[in-house]
Amino acid sequence: MNNKLTIPIRRFPALFYALLWIGGVFSYVIWGAPPENVTWTAPAFLWLAALLALMAVPAKERIVLAGCALGGFLVEVSGVHTGFPFGGYSYTDVLYPLVAGTPVAMGAAWVILLAYCRHLGSALPLNRIAAAAVGACWMVLIDLVIDPLAAGPLAYWTWDHPHGYYGVPWSNFGGWWITAFMLLAFYPAPEKQAPPVLRVGLSTVLFFTILAWVHQMWIPALAGLCLAIGHFLLQRLRHLSPL
Repeated sequence: MNNKLTIPIRRFPALFYALLWIGGVFSYVIWGAPPENVTWTAPAFLWLAALLALMAVPAKERIVLAGCALGGFLVEVSGVHTGFPFGGYSYTDVLYPLVAGTPVAMGAAWVILLAYCRHLGSALPLNRIAAAAVGACWMVLIDLVIDPLAAGPLAYWTWDHPHGYYGVPWSNFGGWWITAFMLLAFYPAPEKQAPPVLRVGLSTVLFFTILAWVHQMWIPALAGLCLAIGHFLLQRLRHLSPL
């Protein structure tokens, strides 16, 4: 009896995440934005994705990811109040709630992307430092997709002095690489790849890639397509199923 009850409960976050993903894509493709009365969906999307990643890894790795979430959040707080290391910017209230001017959900965002890059990169025979460098490069490529949308049509944050890449200062990508490298350097190689982590990471990239096509942001859209192809190639290299 207990087993029969446990299975649906464990699957509920994944089902809810899938509904949010499909609903979000549908809303942007049909209307260009989600309905005004469902502002909770953006932070819920991040929290659910992070939850799915955490559920898929061993307890020791969850502790590492919790540290990454805290470290990433503190770097975001620094960025908001000092402009270091990304450049001057400020968050809107879209990803509520905010603490110290920073959405708490940004910690979840770091969990999603760092876990994805670390697990995907484990297909390569690299030591931890080399893996951190490669993972940081992958994180920058993901940011080429996400940041123009997040600071543009999605209005998650605004830059103090928009310029560079779709209004994103070039310093952002340097700061993003350094932060990702430092966090990934403390992230041991996973005992084994966790397919849910890969699904969540790839689905996040595809979500923003589709939004980029909708908003006719062709370079981010192309970058997202290249990331998806790279995902499948790395998985084939490891002789595992892409999903």
